[in-house]
This record gives sequence, structure tokens and C-alpha cells, in this order.
Amino acid sequence: MIAGFPGPGAIVDSEGRLFALNGQGAPIEIALAEAVDVDLPFVITRGCVEQSAQQHRLRLPAEHGGLTLDLSIVPVSTDRALVLARDSTMERNMLEALIMSRQLFKDLVNCSSDFAWQTDADGTFDYVSPRGALGYGAHELNAMRAQSLQIEGDWPDAPSPFEVRSPIENREIRIRRKDGSLAHLLMSCIPVTDADGVWRGCRGVCRDVTAEREQRAALDRADRRMRLEYEIVNSIHKELHPERALRTAASVTARLTGAGRVLIWRVNADDQPNPVGDSDQAGTGSRQAIVTAAHEALRQARSEEPVLVDDIASSPAIAANFDYRGKIKGGLCAIGGDGKTWAEDDSLLIGRVAAHLGIAVAQIEAYETLEKLSLTDELTGLLNRRAFMAQIEQRLAHQRRTGRCAALLYVDLDNFKPINDLYGHQMGDEVLRRFGQFLKDGSRVGDIAARLGGDEFALWLEDTGEAGGRHKAGLLVEQAAPHLAELTTELNAALSLSIGVAITAPAAGETVDALVARADAAMYHAKRAGKAGFSVAPPAAGDVKV
Repeated sequence: MIAGFPGPGAIVDSEGRLFALNGQGAPIEIALAEAVDVDLPFVITRGCVEQSAQQHRLRLPAEHGGLTLDLSIVPVSTDRALVLARDSTMERNMLEALIMSRQLFKDLVNCSSDFAWQTDADGTFDYVSPRGALGYGAHELNAMRAQSLQIEGDWPDAPSPFEVRSPIENREIRIRRKDGSLAHLLMSCIPVTDADGVWRGCRGVCRDVTAEREQRAALDRADRRMRLEYEIVNSIHKELHPERALRTAASVTARLTGAGRVLIWRVNADDQPNPVGDSDQAGTGSRQAIVTAAHEALRQARSEEPVLVDDIASSPAIAANFDYRGKIKGGLCAIGGDGKTWAEDDSLLIGRVAAHLGIAVAQIEAYETLEKLSLTDELTGLLNRRAFMAQIEQRLAHQRRTGRCAALLYVDLDNFKPINDLYGHQMGDEVLRRFGQFLKDGSRVGDIAARLGGDEFALWLEDTGEAGGRHKAGLLVEQAAPHLAELTTELNAALSLSIGVAITAPAAGETVDALVARADAAMYHAKRAGKAGFSVAPPAAGDVKV
């Protein structure tokens, strides 16, 4: 995994010792070897102990490049963790540069005023500093009614901020520029009176703080996006079950973005979308129709960025693909609803969430592969013994509730050993593969086929009594003969089947082991009777405690 990760990656134990490192992992190695961050080993240890993903920001000193890395620490066992790093040096530098620029701008505007002005008793400008303001030249502002610039309703205490009767200092107002855009001004002014104390107007200075306000708003939005992204990603990592993790991601994304509904889908090998997460638990509307429309919109847009879709489920929506190593794994669609309109910040957030979902789905695929390998026989693709026994345990528990019967067929290949001796194990494996496919092809929906080990197989026949078990065993013996004969032309003794049939007894409370033992004993009885046949085990005796 770490070898294919595009950034620094490592596997570290709970004591901070490296076990594996990818080609970009030098910064992690330096941080651990030289203890440049005293908190890093503690965070790794906490992740291993608590078995929960951790986030940590690592800053390397200037002599090691001055990098800033955002670490994701994911425990892979009780004493080891996967450490993946994202280089956020540029983001940090840009943020620091932005803050410095903001401070510089503030210092400069504190030293000078954008424009000075004076109004007469009619609220008309009778003086404006020579440079003018708000896109107007000084000559355009002179003789203009000041009230015409103000935003209606912004100053409820007086007809106009330029007609105050008492001094104000550093009062923020909003004014419409000549081009119609909005400006934020910091205003200080005093009333002007004549010798008799009669109000004749006012004069003051205004400083344009629009850029500062926009920068602050941009930083606030960026901070909000980061907090929302962290909460969404954290909710995914906390959910251990893969499928529930995607459903949780849909619900949390909808709640935090204000979307009416969020759907997540995965694509199959044929590029067809399959819904796997929906914030609408009731499932109003067709999930499949919605994700198909969103998936098609993304396919046509051919964009790596989130796409605004005018009408999905009668509402505006944002859709985004998520991928892993350049391969699209699925998509995310956030539908507006309740008058929700989508802004650029929403699109950025959806894009970031999609990026995390790509990694999450790749991890889910790895989990599914491991789970499949743990349950199936590698050679035949049938269930292995452990998985088969677990399945039968569940089926028997169901039968105890319903009182229905089933048949267990214990199948052994007669004369199999000479194949390995004559042809070698490669041919023996081919025989087992073909017979496994023969069992699978002949099974009904609800039946379970398994390889128990060596040349021994099992077949569970759901809702089948003794007559059905006998019939199926006879068919297998008969139909397998020509199928196996193709592989045994040079053997002195042809391959055949010996089958033991055991019928379940729900009322007896028989255990899985006891049932398998009865079928196994019946199989050996068939072998002793001459092979190429089947034998039915005696019924289970008495009540057996489980």
C-alpha cells in the first residue's frame, strides 16, 4: 500500500520504530530518528492503543527542508500503524503569506485615509479629497447627494451616515460603488455647526476595508471547510464496518453541507453505478435513478472537479467522482432541496470529501478481497471448511425456529491419490478445480457447496428431506462419472464419487460437528460398499445439547 502511495508513507510500531518506508518517506524517517517532534511517537502510540485513526501536523526544521506534513496515522494492528503524509508546506506558506499581507495592508491603511469629505445641510457633498473614491472622480462626487450611495436599511438610526448629529468613530458602513459592487468603509466623522451652534452638515474620513473584510471572510470560509472536512473524514474513520462507513459519510456530509440529500455510489467493472450510501434512510425516490443521472452527468462533463448539475431529483446538485490511483471508484452527489443554493465553498468541500472517499473505497476493496480470501478455497473458489461450518451453524439455528429439514452431502473423490502419483499435483489441482465447478454449476439457489480439504467436498441442500437427498446424491454419482472419466483415461481405477447423506433433525438440536460426523460416517460406509455410490446416515439420536 505505502509503495503506491503518492506521498511519504511508512509503517511504524507503537514505540516509533520504522518497519517499512516508501520512496518518499524520508521526512517521516528523519522526524522519528532525530525526534524533531516530541508529540509524534505519543500520537502513534495513542492510535495503536485506542485503535483509532489520528491526525497530526509535523513540521521539520529548516535544515531538513522546513516541510509541513499533515499525517494520517491508521492502526493496522495493536502495535503497528500506517503513517501516510500529505505535504501541506505550500498551503502553510500561502496562509502565512496571506496573514502577513493582511497585516501589511492594515498597517498601510491605518496610516492614510482613502478619502476625506464634507456634506452641507442638504446632505450633499461639498468637498471630496482630490483622488475621489468608490470609482468616482472627485468632480463626480461633488454636488452628489451622499444618501444615494448608502445601502437602504443599513443605517436605521439616521437618514444617512453622512448626516449624523453627533461624532462617530470607526463605524463600519456599506456603500455602493460606481460599478454597483459593495464596499465596506470604516468611517469617522463629526457634525459641523455654525457660530450659533446650528447644524450645517458634517465632515469625516472613510477608509476602505473591503479587501480586509473579504480576506477575513475567505479565511473564515477556508477554516470552516477544514473543520467540516475533518468532521466528515473523522466520522468515516470511526466506522469500522466498510458499508456503514459509506452510509455514515453520506449522512454526515448532508448534515454539514445543508444538502437535502447525499448519495454515494461505487462503480462495477462495467462502469455501472451501484448506490452504497444514502442520507435519506427512508429512500424516497429511486436511488438507482438518481445515481445513474449523476454518474452520467459526470461522464459527459469529463471533469476532475465537482460538477454543478441543474436538475437532479428536481433540485440543483453537486456531483463529483472519486478515484484511487487514477481509476474511478465511484461518485458522490449532494442534492440541494429546501431552497439550498450551492456556492464555490460547497463545491470545494464536496471535492475534498470525494478525495477521501476514493481512499476509503480502495481500503474497502482491500478489505473485501481479504474477506473473500478468508472465506473461500483458493483452488476451487468454493467456501472453505471454516466458512462452510459457520454457514451451516446459521442454517441449523434457522431450522430450529422453522422446523424445516435439509440434507448434507459429504462427497469424496474415489481413487484420487493415483492422479497425483501418475500426473503430478498440477493435474490433481486441475481435477479438483473442475469438480468444484461441477458442484457449483449443479447447485440450486440457497444450496451451499464447499471444499472441506484434500479431495473431500460438501453440499448443503436447503429445504430437502431424505428423498431429495437420495435423489441428488444419485444424480451426482451418475453425472460425475462421464465428467471425471475425461481426466482418468490412463488410470487403472476410474475416478468416482462416494457420498454420505445426512438429513438434519431440527427437533433433536443437533450440532454442526455431529451432523458432519454422521455424513462423514455414511460416506465411508459407501466406500466400504464398493465406492461409486452413496449411503444415507441413520437419523440423529435423542436431543443433543448445543
